[in-house]
Amino acid sequence: MPNYSALSQYQNANFPAEMADVRGFEVRTRDGDDKVGTVEDLVCTADGQLRYLDVALGGLFTSRHVVLPVGAAQVDRQENVVWITGMTKDQVKALPDYTGDVGLIDDGYETQVTSASGRTGTDADLYDQGRFYAERGGTAARDARLVLSEEQLVVGKRQVQAGEATLRKTVETEHVRETVPLVHEEVTIERHPISADASRDATIGEDSIRVPLMAEEAVVDKRVVAKEEVTLNKRAVTEERVIEEDLRRERLVADGVEQQGVSDVSATRGRTGGRGLADRAVDALDDVKDRVDGNPASRPGRDATDSRI
Repeated sequence: MPNYSALSQYQNANFPAEMADVRGFEVRTRDGDDKVGTVEDLVCTADGQLRYLDVALGGLFTSRHVVLPVGAAQVDRQENVVWITGMTKDQVKALPDYTGDVGLIDDGYETQVTSASGRTGTDADLYDQGRFYAERGGTAARDARLVLSEEQLVVGKRQVQAGEATLRKTVETEHVRETVPLVHEEVTIERHPISADASRDATIGEDSIRVPLMAEEAVVDKRVVAKEEVTLNKRAVTEERVIEEDLRRERLVADGVEQQGVSDVSATRGRTGGRGLADRAVDALDDVKDRVDGNPASRPGRDATDSRI
């Protein structure tokens, strides 16, 4: 499965001197000088080489996009124009629709692209970046790479103390009341008559009998006994937490690119990519007029009378 990235996914990209940012460039056919559309975005490989041009066809009644293999076109040396070589305007329109989702560019989709372009998948020039930048970057453009930098969120984990659990004992007093059965001895007096003929000595005087009386009394004592054992254990609980952070990307600031022969059209891309239906209609009618009156401005490059800046 191919691994491609759209340049629009990044706020900026670092273009080496050999590679011009062609987003916003007009796309025309070399044979017939037909205006096809505008380069809307770039599709590159994982190592930073260009693979496709995302071309907005920009017709009066359509907003179709197609991807054009980078080797099927070439950047103009002086004008901000991308020339398609070996393909007609109809062949470009026959390319399969591109939705902007690079994840849909699989092997089957690429087979459709190469078939519609009249090439084969084994054509070495079809995806030749050096061929695309030949007039501007020379031979060094073949191995040049885009540098795509962005911050990525890296979330790690560490152990921190989140709190403390404490078990402690306190003493509370409870008033207890119980009923205890106690036994005590009491005296009972029994009288028995004695017959007159009983042979007992009888005297008159004072006497007494002492009988100890016993009784149970409650004896209260307290003792400590173990009732239960309490254990404090820990368990790991996993919870989902959303992490939010601001990420930065590198933005290219090109100073003096005109003097170095490299054009940066990223500043105008928003205006060209968002033109309305009326502007495209004016451009289309203007091209027809230029071809009729022989105005050389309708040749390679942008027309000075076009509504696009």
